[in-house]
Amino acid sequence: MTHSKTQIELHQKFGFGDNYKMQIVTTFRQMPTSKPLRDYAELKISKLEKYHQGIIEAKITFSSGKTSHNAEVTLIASGTTIRASESSSDAYSALDLVVDKLSRQLCKFQDKLKTHKAAKNAVSADELLEAVSKKKEKIKKRTGKPRIIDYLTFQMKPLFPDDAMLQLDQAGDDFLVFINAESYDVNVIFRRPDGHYGLIVPDR
Repeated sequence: MTHSKTQIELHQKFGFGDNYKMQIVTTFRQMPTSKPLRDYAELKISKLEKYHQGIIEAKITFSSGKTSHNAEVTLIASGTTIRASESSSDAYSALDLVVDKLSRQLCKFQDKLKTHKAAKNAVSADELLEAVSKKKEKIKKRTGKPRIIDYLTFQMKPLFPDDAMLQLDQAGDDFLVFINAESYDVNVIFRRPDGHYGLIVPDR
């Protein structure tokens, strides 16, 4: 059994630093070592970073059976470990099938991260109503002409309307206040009685 290692630099803008590397380990079992195949595999795996920039290590294993060639790849990334294996008439085709499968899995993982981030950045209807209720309790005993006596402050990061709709649907609330990432205006998305959604935007 033989193996080789190569290192691919991760992008500094994603917080991994200049010295942070993705390590690729290629192993050949029950078949001779092939430098062209190893180079091809390392190139294909390095391109997976466009789907997720937090890949720390990739382990590639090639093996040969009586009638087929097998490829197995394990990706160790920030927050997850993904594994895929495929068989084909040649090792190159088996690897291509594995890379296609890994691409789909990484896309799904990125969608989950995006949804989780949207959940952290949005102000839910329950949070807003709770804050308003607390403020109402404070002014119940106050008399005189109505005036602005306090402010509600929320930390909101920009969201696209589709992300806001997804967050509202998952939270099960009636409306959601957020900053529109396209216009940077404060918007309110609400659930309609017919099951669809409405969006309140400022009139310029």
